[in-house]
Amino acid sequence: MLIERCEIHATHLPLKEPFVISYETYNHMPSVIVKLIADNGLVGYGEAVPDEHVTGESFYSTISGNPSAKAAIDIACYDLMGKYTKLPIYDLLGGKFHESLSFAKVLSIDDDLWAGF
Repeated sequence: MLIERCEIHATHLPLKEPFVISYETYNHMPSVIVKLIADNGLVGYGEAVPDEHVTGESFYSTISGNPSAKAAIDIACYDLMGKYTKLPIYDLLGGKFHESLSFAKVLSIDDDLWAGF
């Protein structure tokens, strides 16, 4: 399997409701989508969601080679490999280790939450 083509799609994904954190209110999420097309017809997708406060990258700098863009390509390659081998990605990374995973969550600041203070 060889990658024949790479497409980059920069978009702003609309949110159902604003996402509010201490330094910004987002009505949309800037997203850079990578689409890899292989010679066998398989397609792999990856995504970068740059945030200057987190990664030091902007929406526009991501499409010129920074780490978020590289991560999106990496994710798209794993997507292609999983489709090609018909294996879940966790098997490609060494196998299932936990029954469930916990992960950090960023919660939006809700105006109603602070109304009583």
